[in-house]
Amino acid sequence: MTQSIDIYFDPETGEMTVKVDGLPDQECTDLTKMLKEQLGMTDATVTKTEVQYEGGGGSRGESVHRG
Repeated sequence: MTQSIDIYFDPETGEMTVKVDGLPDQECTDLTKMLKEQLGMTDATVTKTEVQYEGGGGSRGESVHRG
């Protein structure tokens, strides 16, 4: 899977969702933490979507949602 970061912002509600895909577990966790800090998402929730294990199989993603 390609590594990607998608940021969605709803101007009507102010809700923001950041989706990170294609990184190993720890890298994804570290990146998500940094994005929350940089984007000021202090009330955000993080949802792990799938875990990628060493040696292949699956993909890693997290979704950060504030709203």
